[in-house]
Amino acid sequence: GTNCRKGWQLTHNTASAHACSQTGAGIYRVMNKTRLVGLLFAATVLFQVPMMKLGSDKARPFTPITTVAAQLVLAVEDTPDAPGDPTDAVRALLFPGELVWGAWDAYVCATSHAACSEDKAAWVPRWSTFVNVRELKGIDRRISRVFGNKKPQIIAGSFFALGGAMMAVLRGNAGTLGLFSVVMLLWPLLSSTGVTPQYGLLVYLALAWQTVSISAARSAAVAKRKKKKAADHAAAAGKVEADISDLKHRHSTARSKGDKAKQADAEPKKVK
Repeated sequence: GTNCRKGWQLTHNTASAHACSQTGAGIYRVMNKTRLVGLLFAATVLFQVPMMKLGSDKARPFTPITTVAAQLVLAVEDTPDAPGDPTDAVRALLFPGELVWGAWDAYVCATSHAACSEDKAAWVPRWSTFVNVRELKGIDRRISRVFGNKKPQIIAGSFFALGGAMMAVLRGNAGTLGLFSVVMLLWPLLSSTGVTPQYGLLVYLALAWQTVSISAARSAAVAKRKKKKAADHAAAAGKVEADISDLKHRHSTARSKGDKAKQADAEPKKVK
């Protein structure tokens, strides 16, 4: 960018300026694509896009963020007489996805003739009641029943997925956390019975792969730009050294000629 403009101003080389602009535009496009894919990856996690159906349960499909929330409330005491409080941190974690699911449930209620509860008919979920500890603990029991001894991998993959989503929001790239989440979640899915993949899993895998491949392309573009900059600096340094050497040679030649002229003047002239 700045070095390219300076080089164009100093040399007025149209071809060089065009090459610099093309390189900068290429890097800008890669960075924009990286941020877009990163945000889509984060949306897949934060908005609870369904990834797999556990057994024949009619409950909502598995999502990494609900798995994380279920682990956060395991220590909360919950009884029919004294329901446990999932805390505002868990509510904030689940609220973006509940907005989407709540809007869908409200739309179904509004367009059907079947009776709906007040909670399902609400377009915006109530902060104090949209999630409860008993439901989250039920999700944890379902994961234990379906995956068995592979449950730790599912939990680790879910935490990696949430971490990758946060990195994608803050930095525009899920980084290696997104790839780790894919590895940890995909193996239990392929090796367990009673699990039905959902469309969200395919979207999640594709976006995670794109974040890795685009990051590699961006790194390659940056490395190419640094290599070109180093070559330009080396060429400029070589030209300066050549100019200095030429100047020294001219100075030495002029000095030698001056010494010879002085010597000629100092010699006695022959009398004819």
